[in-house]
Amino acid sequence: MVIIYFGINLSTSYLSGNFYLDFTLVFFVEIPAAYAATIFCNRYGRKPTTVVSIFLCLIALIVITSLSGESETKSYGIVRSIFGVSAKFFITVAFNAVYLLAIENYPTSIRSQALCLMNVFLLLAAVCSPWMALGLHKVNPYLPFVVMSFICLCNGLTSLLTTETRGKPTLEVVAELKNINDANNDIKVEFKPLS
Repeated sequence: MVIIYFGINLSTSYLSGNFYLDFTLVFFVEIPAAYAATIFCNRYGRKPTTVVSIFLCLIALIVITSLSGESETKSYGIVRSIFGVSAKFFITVAFNAVYLLAIENYPTSIRSQALCLMNVFLLLAAVCSPWMALGLHKVNPYLPFVVMSFICLCNGLTSLLTTETRGKPTLEVVAELKNINDANNDIKVEFKPLS
């Protein structure tokens, strides 16, 4: 998800053609997106907020992809810019909701270690985003948005597998996670102590 988040930032010069306007809009949209994420997570829950916003981002990316090869008229640039800002809004909402969901899903005894590991993978994805957004554009102008759309689709499908945490107490120890797993799933996970 973070590769889409930064990929949209780096692809602003390919939206309407006015780099400074698109860059400003894409960054200022994060403020209302942060508020929207808070409101939607509290009102509808973390999982629905994540799933819906990822799929709305996917729709916006598909529209941008379909308009990438059109003639460089001003109207196409404005439409690409509107959908680029929309995609950034929705991926920011999803990113904030997923971060909250991850915090609440980890038991307290391993939460800090799990979040550190999650941040390592987020930074690795952030490092890859310039290659995806700028490097793939040199191969084909469609390619960065096609790849971001595919990643967004994968994120949306895997977010359907998460558990809702709104209104539920956080887990304290890993054994509670095992009890929930045994009660809710046919998939068995073994927790063995490190020795």
